[in-house]
Amino acid sequence: MILEPGSRTIADPELALDYGPMLYVFVRGSQRKTCETRLSADGTGYELVVAEDGVERVDRYTSMERMLAREHELLQAWRAQGWTQPQGKH
Repeated sequence: MILEPGSRTIADPELALDYGPMLYVFVRGSQRKTCETRLSADGTGYELVVAEDGVERVDRYTSMERMLAREHELLQAWRAQGWTQPQGKH
């Protein structure tokens, strides 16, 4: 799976378990959205956590491939809607 610059590209999705949770932050004006991917607390699957407007939603997946596909879909849609990732200070 090939992802946009700034996204993860992992040849074998199962290797992503070694990298731990991944958090993306997007802003547009004074608004903020986040998207986090992680293992489920009970270790039986994966979670995609989306927070916007102070509300957090957790989608659960049994397949990492499906979770990563949904993550990619969300990030692409947000970018197309004018959301950007803030640049850190160096």
